[in-house]
Amino acid sequence: MPAAPGAGDRRAVTRALREIAQRLSLLPGDVRFRARAYERAARTIERASQDLDRLVAEKRLDELSGIGPALAAVITELYETGRSARLDQLRLETPAGVVALAPVIGIVAGTVGSFGGMSIAAGLCTRLIVTPQADAAQLDALRLPGLDVLVSG
Repeated sequence: MPAAPGAGDRRAVTRALREIAQRLSLLPGDVRFRARAYERAARTIERASQDLDRLVAEKRLDELSGIGPALAAVITELYETGRSARLDQLRLETPAGVVALAPVIGIVAGTVGSFGGMSIAAGLCTRLIVTPQADAAQLDALRLPGLDVLVSG
């Protein structure tokens, strides 16, 4: 049985997968699909009736819906060690302050579409900060009453 803090803990694994998803959603570029995949994996692990210890030990995580070899490797690493090299790297790339403020302010990296749904972002925050690469036409569509749209940089 794993001995590291968080190792062998289904809830710790799902929290880490969600943190990876959140941090990926803040990165520039088209990484939305990866963020969604990590969020789906968290839900799958959370809801799975199978014994996670057994799935990991028998290398059968890919039998769960939506979990392929790459996600299975991250989940295995999290479950066995309580850590993830991917999450550690993302923590270096996305400061904690940015992550904490993202739901409140609505920070958008890359293009407007990379947030994963501007209507969702606009409904969840009062200030939206976008990078200079955001498309001007999309930005104009976001100028709603009560929503400040700011371009960083």
